Amino acid sequence: ALAGCSGADQPGKSANTSVAAAGPHHDGGLWETRIYIGGEQMPDTPRVCVKGGVFDPLTRFSEDAGCAQVARNPTGDGYTFEASCVQDGVTSRTTGSAQVGKDAVVLTTRSTMDGAAQAMEMRLESRRLGPCPAGMAVTEAD
Repeated sequence: ALAGCSGADQPGKSANTSVAAAGPHHDGGLWETRIYIGGEQMPDTPRVCVKGGVFDPLTRFSEDAGCAQVARNPTGDGYTFEASCVQDGVTSRTTGSAQVGKDAVVLTTRSTMDGAAQAMEMRLESRRLGPCPAGMAVTEAD
């Protein structure tokens, strides 16, 4: 729910772990995320229980085959980033920013795909609701 490329152990990936290690932190607990695509809010508002720690918006991209980090630049309260992925011979490029606070994270992305007529814009607004309910599984916050 808290929503990147760090995979230094994979060919073509850059290793910039010092940025992540020194990056902005968020608190653990129950988080809710509002998702907007093209400015329109999606009907689901997922809630997950996450560990606290460093928020790195590029870790998500390392999970997808063929993704490589192009750039990650720290800002005062988060990151700007750019990544490129090649899947099934099609290249997609994503740029974005993440603003990270202890109780709120805002992630904005703009993705383009070779051959596509328009870009996809997405915004995730996550906020901490409080402690995790008893018995709820805890996930990593990437």
